[in-house]
Amino acid sequence: MTPPSSGSSPTANETAYRRREVARLVSWCGHNNLQLNAQKTVEMIVDFRKVAAPLPPLALMDSPITIVDSFRFLGTTITRDLSGSQPSAPSSRRPSKGCSSSGS
Repeated sequence: MTPPSSGSSPTANETAYRRREVARLVSWCGHNNLQLNAQKTVEMIVDFRKVAAPLPPLALMDSPITIVDSFRFLGTTITRDLSGSQPSAPSSRRPSKGCSSSGS
């Protein structure tokens, strides 16, 4: 599905589009024997326009969906500007107490 085009009321068009997409997601999950956890569901809006109008929050199964600026997915933090940060690897690791480097 294509995102809404800029018309006479972009905020109303975008809100309707977002609602349709949530309904499609709920329907797809139902058809594939999956269940959404409404309390853990968040929405991140990526909008690169110079002036972005605030959008009203959506609801999923009568629970409001929180709009966030960033979220963690599989150990990577994703932000609204689509930058991602992976956890940095430790520079040195100590062996655990039960390990030995000798072959005996």
